[in-house]
Amino acid sequence: MFAAGLYDDWRELKPLHKLIPQLIAAGIFVWIFYITSPPIVLWLVPFAIVWIIGITNAVNLLDNMDGLSSGVSCLISFFMAAYAAYIGDTFIALGSIVLAGATAGFLVFNFNPAKIFMGDCGALFIGYSLAALSLISQKRLLSSDLFSALLLPTLILATPLFDTLFVAVVRFVKGRPVSLGGRDHTSHRLVMLGLSEKRAVLWLYAITVWFGLVALYGVVLNSWIATGAVAAFSWIVLSVLGLFLAEADTYTLQDFEQRRTKLQSRLNVPILGRIVIHRRRVVEAIVDLGAICASWIAAYLLRFEENISQQATVMIQALPFIIASQLIGFYICGVYRTLWRYITISDLAIILRSIALGTVISWCVVRLMMPNSYPSTAVLMIFAVLLLTASGGFRLGLKALRYHFSLHWRHGQRRVLIFGAGDTGWRTANEIVYSPESKIRAVGFLDDDPKKQGFFIHGLKVLGTRQQLPNIVEQQDIHEIIIAMPPIAHGEAIRQISQLCLELGIESREARGITD
Repeated sequence: MFAAGLYDDWRELKPLHKLIPQLIAAGIFVWIFYITSPPIVLWLVPFAIVWIIGITNAVNLLDNMDGLSSGVSCLISFFMAAYAAYIGDTFIALGSIVLAGATAGFLVFNFNPAKIFMGDCGALFIGYSLAALSLISQKRLLSSDLFSALLLPTLILATPLFDTLFVAVVRFVKGRPVSLGGRDHTSHRLVMLGLSEKRAVLWLYAITVWFGLVALYGVVLNSWIATGAVAAFSWIVLSVLGLFLAEADTYTLQDFEQRRTKLQSRLNVPILGRIVIHRRRVVEAIVDLGAICASWIAAYLLRFEENISQQATVMIQALPFIIASQLIGFYICGVYRTLWRYITISDLAIILRSIALGTVISWCVVRLMMPNSYPSTAVLMIFAVLLLTASGGFRLGLKALRYHFSLHWRHGQRRVLIFGAGDTGWRTANEIVYSPESKIRAVGFLDDDPKKQGFFIHGLKVLGTRQQLPNIVEQQDIHEIIIAMPPIAHGEAIRQISQLCLELGIESREARGITD
């Protein structure tokens, strides 16, 4: 893999040509891995080959920013070493700690601003090594117990897997070739939304650490059911981040024109066309499906704790009925006909009604289809509360991310103060914060009411009164004052503030509400 990567760095291999040495390397490993202990089911052999090639390329694709691939690989290797040490696998522990040490030493010079670069030769080798170590560490891959065998590797390798899946799905939806390079990875989008390259890399480090800790938690707890539930909720949160990052358009107008023809051809295929048109609803349904499964398992864990193994059969048998009932409830109540970009507290009532309806349907269906052994009512009630938290939190999470990035990570925009910490001021701040195309950034409020001083509205602090305006303008580097007060009741105050702004040499304008 190192030789293939080195040649690619020198001459730049085509994606198809690069796949050939990867297939050979994966085939050699699988032959050695399975030669002494053949798998029970033969389809595990091609699966192992796909896994190795997938992880190898995922780590390589992650090498798009200083310190990203090397740092993530170092963390993954560390968690693999910790896992192997806990279960007493000396070979995996030694191999992982050597890889962790090598990547850590490289990271010292590769972190932003980088002095040396990994290239394909390093990224392909590290990706191949991580894929091989993750397979060797899971002896259950010799059997058909694929879920429990891959649960820990997919958690530890969550960051490169997420980045690759994200890019592949977004490019497919946008009509762009998956094999084509571009600046549309998760790290690039975080930078586009306002983070520095260092902060974007640290965000992805944090994701790697979280999933690594979840994996170690599963090893210590020795319960794939509990680990699966925590992992599912974690992937839901990661999906929310993915949906948010997908909103950042990284493609040029020329890219749009090129992909429009491809998208049009997909629309002519009946099923695929409907998926493309309603792609966001499809993603919502998939995330809801994960939330239903995770909430159902978590409900059993909370209800039965260590006795959950005795209830596992009922839990699994009832799950298909629970999924169908809840999705029917979501559809009937209009969950997938709501624009969640504009979600408010009142919109959560739609989710509440849909979950209540789905729970009632579930209660009836499981008693009809499983008359001898059905889930208890207590489990259904706990499940409903957890699903409300997961499904509502997923949709509120999107808005929270938009709010956070709009409020804290806007750069190169005009800094404004809002004069008037009342209803009109709140509406003005809301419009500024939730308008990503806005060329202004609200810094805070001013208000003459002494009782409002120091309080926060929409995450913005009331910085002072009219008399403190000159000092605040200088300290906060303010370019403009937006006067958000009803003109009928505050006409004289508005004129005085406008005159003061004129004297200070800054612009001012009025923001009027619909009733002003």
